[in-house]
Amino acid sequence: MLAVSLGFGALFGGAPRPSALVTTVSGLVILFALFFLYFCEREHLPSRRPGIGLVWSYGHIFIFGAIAALGAAIGAAVALAGNAGAGAWSRLSLWLGLPLAIFLAALWLARDRHFALGSRSPALPTTAAAAIGAALLGAPAWVFAVTAVAGVLWRVPFFAPSRP
Repeated sequence: MLAVSLGFGALFGGAPRPSALVTTVSGLVILFALFFLYFCEREHLPSRRPGIGLVWSYGHIFIFGAIAALGAAIGAAVALAGNAGAGAWSRLSLWLGLPLAIFLAALWLARDRHFALGSRSPALPTTAAAAIGAALLGAPAWVFAVTAVAGVLWRVPFFAPSRP
């Protein structure tokens, strides 16, 4: 969130660049997508068995680490877009895509694989694979935002019947 706020701060000071605006908004969209994916289930664990709880608790090392790395990458992407430097974008793209993929894979491993989700079950691993593919291709930040939103639309039960 700090990286996104710095991006919006840079937009209102000096001569804003359209690429900086797109990158900043993309970072905000990615942030909201991660929030929706993490909090989409009312109950995070279907069982209190020790093995499931252990994977859930230690899985958060990867979840929180990926969020921290993604925040740093968003900050670097905003700075790069604000300075119109395109030379290092392919390397920076890896730092956007790989933490996004790690977050999605760790969340699937820690939580989603324990739920009967039906057609929503492969949403996080597939979105993680798409993020890795985009990272290897050197995609811009908005591609990762679109990928994250696609994962949200696929995984989050917007129209599921409410459970008691």
